Amino acid sequence: MLVATGIVSPMQLETATTAIQAGFSGHFVVSTLHTNDAPSTVVRLRDMGIDAFKVASVLKGIVAQRLQRRLDGLGVLEELRAQMRSATLPVIMLTAQHGESEEKALDLGAQDYMTKPVQTRSLAARVRAVLRRINT
Repeated sequence: MLVATGIVSPMQLETATTAIQAGFSGHFVVSTLHTNDAPSTVVRLRDMGIDAFKVASVLKGIVAQRLQRRLDGLGVLEELRAQMRSATLPVIMLTAQHGESEEKALDLGAQDYMTKPVQTRSLAARVRAVLRRINT
């Protein structure tokens, strides 16, 4: 697990470097990095010393977890779709909610919807499927 704390430990940098190298060799890597928001992931990797071209070459997506009560996942999706710069951003909803939420999420433009607990292999397969769809 990679946890960002403001000070980069050698373990964090080693984990990030290993993940980047694995990405270059064609491996699908899932890792965690704690930041305040999803866009900060790229900034955090750059702050750790990972070259911008490496991040751009291997980073295929970011899974963001929303822990605030102010806005649920559907609210975040509505905000993403309302803004021009993120209107077409691929989204896979990961949620503990069952019922009508799946239909609403798909109607709002989510590419997929999964309920927790999520199996890593299933998530990886769905991410690959979404990437294939958006790259064709």
